[in-house]
Amino acid sequence: MLDYWITRFVIIAEKPVVIAAGFFIGLYLYLFLSPENFVTSSVKKSMPLSIETPALLFSATSLILLAYTNRFLTIAGIVRGLKASYQQNHNKSILIEISNLSLRLTLIRHMQMYGVLSLFFSVFSMALLFFGFIRWGAYIFGFSLLLLLASLAVSFWEISISVKALKVHLSDLEEEAGNRNS
Repeated sequence: MLDYWITRFVIIAEKPVVIAAGFFIGLYLYLFLSPENFVTSSVKKSMPLSIETPALLFSATSLILLAYTNRFLTIAGIVRGLKASYQQNHNKSILIEISNLSLRLTLIRHMQMYGVLSLFFSVFSMALLFFGFIRWGAYIFGFSLLLLLASLAVSFWEISISVKALKVHLSDLEEEAGNRNS
């Protein structure tokens, strides 16, 4: 059931209009729910946001995007190999595996999208901080952190699908080994 709702969320969140609407709804809520009501003044004084803080996301985000791209290329290679294998054998299990890999490719695309948006909003927050819009820069940086968290959450989901697929392959190998020993 949880997979269904996560899939629905990812499909809806994929559309740029939804992302933009979420951003503007957040800005609208900011105008009516001032964060000063929720954060004490001692916390605000101890948490200055300089232009270097969003720059810290550059190295992390670029490494994450590189890992996502490597994952994408690996799965694309596997899909090509499975397609060639299916054309020779017409095995139904290969189609199921290709379907699983297709879902994983979609998730990786979402991971990359959220990661790139995180980097974009981090750069945008640096520009706001540079031009003296400290409060807006802080909120945009917070939004970029949320996008990075979304990217990591989708990554976790993709990894769990990968682990389930590997467990299926391992159980098949264990069955074959058990049949040979019998």
